[in-house]
Amino acid sequence: MDYVQLNQEDMVAELKDLRHKKIFTKEEIKRIVVRRTAFESTLVRRHPKKGDYLRYVEYLMALEALRKKRVNRLKLHAAKESLADYCLVRAQHHTFERATRRFKDDVGLWVQYFNLAKREKSNSLAGSIAARALQLHPTSIPLYIISASHQMSLGGTEAARTLLQRGIRLNPESIQLWTEYAKMEMEFVQQTKRELRKLKKQQKDLMEIDEVDAEELVPDVRADVDLRPEVKDIVDGAIVKSVVRHAVEARPTIELFASLRKAMLSYPPSVRNSLLEDLFSHLKRILPHEPQAIKLHATHILDEDEAWVETPDFVDQLRQANDVLVDGVKYENVNREEMSKIYVKWVETWVAKLQDVNLRLYLIRSLQHLVSSLPPTHLSPSLAVGDIKLGKSDNIVKSRAKIFKYLEIFPSSTDMWLACLALSEEDEEGETSDRLALWREAMAKSRGATEDLVRIWSWGPYSTLKEKRRRQLWNEILTTSIQHPSADLHSHIIIERMNALYASEPPFSASERHSEISNTITSNLPSAACYELIFEREASLLATTTPTTPTKAAFERSSKLILELVSERWRKVPGQSIDASVCYASLLIKAGDGKGAKDMIDRTRTMLDGEEREILDRRWTDVLNGRLRVLDVVNTKKMPKSEALSRDQSTSESSQATSHIAQGLGQGP
Repeated sequence: MDYVQLNQEDMVAELKDLRHKKIFTKEEIKRIVVRRTAFESTLVRRHPKKGDYLRYVEYLMALEALRKKRVNRLKLHAAKESLADYCLVRAQHHTFERATRRFKDDVGLWVQYFNLAKREKSNSLAGSIAARALQLHPTSIPLYIISASHQMSLGGTEAARTLLQRGIRLNPESIQLWTEYAKMEMEFVQQTKRELRKLKKQQKDLMEIDEVDAEELVPDVRADVDLRPEVKDIVDGAIVKSVVRHAVEARPTIELFASLRKAMLSYPPSVRNSLLEDLFSHLKRILPHEPQAIKLHATHILDEDEAWVETPDFVDQLRQANDVLVDGVKYENVNREEMSKIYVKWVETWVAKLQDVNLRLYLIRSLQHLVSSLPPTHLSPSLAVGDIKLGKSDNIVKSRAKIFKYLEIFPSSTDMWLACLALSEEDEEGETSDRLALWREAMAKSRGATEDLVRIWSWGPYSTLKEKRRRQLWNEILTTSIQHPSADLHSHIIIERMNALYASEPPFSASERHSEISNTITSNLPSAACYELIFEREASLLATTTPTTPTKAAFERSSKLILELVSERWRKVPGQSIDASVCYASLLIKAGDGKGAKDMIDRTRTMLDGEEREILDRRWTDVLNGRLRVLDVVNTKKMPKSEALSRDQSTSESSQATSHIAQGLGQGP
């Protein structure tokens, strides 16, 4: 406490000055002393937390903001500078110094300290902070970026270049660093051009001086304006091109090319045009058959996100982009399925955007011509589906014939079967029994990603209007999916069934939900994700209870039987006893049944070993302390232990910091 007393004594002079200038009243000074003493006492504990320092800084920042407002109101700007003008900012810096000494490994803390110094225009301090942080964290990418940006803002181009080069040597695969390095060099090109324009203007002004030989007055100016080869190379972007070449050789990925392109587009055409040409020449050389690279090339020609008008130039750009993508599909060494998906998606996007009917027909005919020109061995399901969707005919018979022709080529394609089922829905004259027969054939033959299979398997129940028939179909696919080769399909079908149950309109009653859930989870093999879903949905129902209904009564009426059943079965899943118990107990707390919640946790604790008991206690403490809301319980358990603890601590500290600032601003200006 001697340190706290010393800090209190150090405050005397600055508080007196604040009082003397009538910025704060006597009562406010007393409250400030009490609050700062409390903060100082917290910081001298044996194990202070990072949040303790941040709360103190936030309080000091709030005081400084209040001081500035009152200075403006009292018009004290003309007064001689004194301790009151900088004491609170100095206290913030001092607190951050103490924090960074204790938490040297926290990069975020260093960045916050740096931002504070920049905000207060303490440029030398900001540079010192960045240098010290980089000594401790030589591989931290954000630190190199903010340090280089700081140097550039001060005109230190060479220092910024050196920093980024050092960062790249230590992080050669960092896309972010390579991009920032290229941006820095492009900014240097712009600065050089601005300086040259100034020199030319000076020369022009001097040449207009009467009776004076301008060449004798400004030989250096003339030498600079008459571009030397090295200056011309800089203006033409030679340094940037060198950076780009080294970047794409060190990290030849589409993500780097996309990042560099985005950075270049933020500069004027005079800077970016030649650089973009150089970038895409590297793209063609390094990734000639990469589908995403071909897409990026087409996007460079015609970017769907930019403003465009249907002019002759636009038509030429559309044609060029289309040709690039069509050629990409025809390449021998390309991933044809991925490339086909990209092209079909591109055509669909532009067909939806374009107003001109002829341009839309051009793209559709281009796709159809590509499909017809490819041999069956080169045709992909994505192209076939695109042909079906975009070339849809009003004649159902012709459309059906086309689909079945493609199904002979791709009998197991989920995309083809989904298109086939969608067409059957549009056939108003078709029989329901025929649709269901087609659906069962699709279930039997289709193979692919689990998400696509779920869409096919659940199509039958979703396409049926009668509730009784819908339940029969759900039971049918739940039983059949157990025998499917895909190991995950059955559990995903159960989850889809639960989603449909809770999304039903009108909603199911509590007894109906209980009956359906009971039949589903007892007759099938649900995964932990299914139990989590039920808990989340029941918690949502509980959270949306109308204020006029007592929470406990609403809980007992709509959720208790369901959650008891689900919790009991969930705890039997290996490794899920903690999750099930905490989720159920948290909902019991929400309903006001504290005794039931405690009994549940106690029963679970007796079945766990030491380490698992620790995890249970930690998560249950979070629930009791209000750091974990009911709807967050399931999500938090999916995080690593350290991440969950960090998030909970940050949430708690942020809430408390807000309270501290509110108290500090209790007396407004």
